[in-house]
Amino acid sequence: MQVTLEDMYNGNDVSMSIKRRVVCRQRKVPLSLSLSLSLSLPPSPFHTFLPPKNPSPAYVSQLILTCTLMMQSIIGTIITITIVIIIIIIIITIIIIIIIMIITIIIIISIRRKYSTVEA
Repeated sequence: MQVTLEDMYNGNDVSMSIKRRVVCRQRKVPLSLSLSLSLSLPPSPFHTFLPPKNPSPAYVSQLILTCTLMMQSIIGTIITITIVIIIIIIIITIIIIIIIMIITIIIIISIRRKYSTVEA
């Protein structure tokens, strides 16, 4: 790629294309589709991409965006699991309180029966 000194001085944009080798193993996705989805899908152990030697800022920002979205998904899953666990703990606590109340009522009724039969 050749860039003139004037383009560098003025900060002009110069377009270029990068050819890279893509190796897809044990995937049912066609190669053309896997190339178009390469930055939007999380990496899997059977999907290997060779990044360019000098990645462009757009490639890096897309990679950062992909990692950010993956982290947001993981954090969202952790928050959801935490909320479900808290709800389960609250339900179990309510059930235990109800059982304690029922046992207390049974004890109170048995004590009243005992003392009501003694007085009669």
